[in-house]
Amino acid sequence: MLAELGYYVWGGSVVLDQGKYHMFYSRWRTNNHSFGDGWLFGSEIAHAVADSPGGPFTPTGVVLGRRMNDVRLAYWDSQTQHNPHVRKFGGRFYLYYMASVDPGTNAWPDVDQRNRIQRNQRIGVVVADSIPDLVDGKFKRPDAPILSPVYSTNADADRRINPVDFAANRMVNNPSVIQRPDAKFQLIYKSNWPQPPRYGHGTALADNPAGPFTLLPGPILSDHGREDENHWFDAVRRRYFLVCKNFGPGGIEQMESVDSTNWVSSGIQFGKVIRWADGVSEPVDALERPQLLLNTDGQPMMLYMAARRVLANGGVESFNVHIPLGR
Repeated sequence: MLAELGYYVWGGSVVLDQGKYHMFYSRWRTNNHSFGDGWLFGSEIAHAVADSPGGPFTPTGVVLGRRMNDVRLAYWDSQTQHNPHVRKFGGRFYLYYMASVDPGTNAWPDVDQRNRIQRNQRIGVVVADSIPDLVDGKFKRPDAPILSPVYSTNADADRRINPVDFAANRMVNNPSVIQRPDAKFQLIYKSNWPQPPRYGHGTALADNPAGPFTLLPGPILSDHGREDENHWFDAVRRRYFLVCKNFGPGGIEQMESVDSTNWVSSGIQFGKVIRWADGVSEPVDALERPQLLLNTDGQPMMLYMAARRVLANGGVESFNVHIPLGR
């Protein structure tokens, strides 16, 4: 596991480079806000490194946080940087993330600040030539996101105004990016679809991993409340796989597809129980945000998830767990 004193730790994504395993994860201070509010007001993306995929990971510092001298929070990603997803394409490293800033009271009248920030989420990416460059901040911070919502202020207007139904009707977050066999880069994201069950995942395509990404019409995965999607292409089985959190049964669901758009569920694979290496099984309050590390054959070898437990004093502790896969 990875935990940091004084921080809520959440959602690690790992990439291998030069024999080292690099984790990029979210963290926010425990003494400023509650767990459920703190990530919106002050999450940042940090880095940790390990000699093996299961750790132990040693934190090295912040990679993406508040911009220097941004007193007025003037950028799309000024307030929070969250849920990183790191990928390597063509020798370069791409750190995808979701971010937001308070758009002000004129954007959504009668909506409190916390929920204004949540509704204003977008997806961005920073690109670096190497992991040291990424860790040392030697990259250009994006002035604009690569994916934004197609939204208005209410669901009824969404349905009337949009000429085509998109999943991105309210917000876009939780990016998962792959390169498909047709060489296109596919981004799957979560949004709030203005129909029950109010969650709808969408997809966007690009010729370059940094975009521009073009939204495709219609939601996918809109029959259940789901989030935290992570997908990949299995070259041996010639099909796509995806893992995500399913709100209904409260566990990690696996799905598969032959075209990366139409998905069939294989059921819940993990409940909210951590089976530690010493044989102890611990029920936890949350076990989600699955991110996979693939081996050289493109098969999953490690599963990284975020966990939250309730302490005896009523407080909350969150951390990342690292689960080896295979037999």
